[in-house]
Amino acid sequence: MKNLLFLLVLAFAVFSYTGIGRLNDTKKEVTYLHERGGLKYEVNEEKPFTGDYFTYWDVNGKKKKRTSYKDGKSEGIYTEWYVTGQVKEKVKIEDEDEGDWSHTYWYENGQKMSELYSDGYTGKKHYISWFEHNGQKIQEGYYVNKFVDGDWVYHRADGAWVDWYKNGQKKEVTNYKNGEIEGSSTLWYENGQIEQKADYKDGKLNGQVVGWNENGKKMLDENYKNGKLDEHRINN
Repeated sequence: MKNLLFLLVLAFAVFSYTGIGRLNDTKKEVTYLHERGGLKYEVNEEKPFTGDYFTYWDVNGKKKKRTSYKDGKSEGIYTEWYVTGQVKEKVKIEDEDEGDWSHTYWYENGQKMSELYSDGYTGKKHYISWFEHNGQKIQEGYYVNKFVDGDWVYHRADGAWVDWYKNGQKKEVTNYKNGEIEGSSTLWYENGQIEQKADYKDGKLNGQVVGWNENGKKMLDENYKNGKLDEHRINN
């Protein structure tokens, strides 16, 4: 029984020392590397570096950039952060041989800015971009060999377009149909005061257009027909 217990303890020690089966084994992290012969090395090391190389923001010590290496070469994983700690950029190569990779940017508020990912099988690169404060798509389409491929989609094409100021105040609500402004359009100042209201038909002003200054005083009152001014009044 004692011999069996001794063997179990010995086996556990070897198992732990070698790291066999270790589920939470983490990569080595360093903050300084130097280059020899096109490969990255730690100081006083002869073996090319494998692990994560970090730089940090001086102002708060938070992570700034991370590059992953394997045997001294970039492993195709790169991350960059804003000084706030929010992720700014990520590059990831899924399959270098097949040509599968992705490149993503974020705004500082955490909203995704753009994403470009490559499908090695089709040879196409799919691109999408978003607005910062509302998360709505701006455009979407494909590239082939750095050239635009096919028809791109611009997401003001149909429905209500909404935009905000950085302080969270609504900036614009405009209705679109088939790529043209249709119906009402309202603009606001950053202080929340309405700046302008206008009516459109088939992309042209058609109906009343009213404008105010930042203090709420009406400054403009006009009427349009099919894009042409029909009546004009200005309040002094």
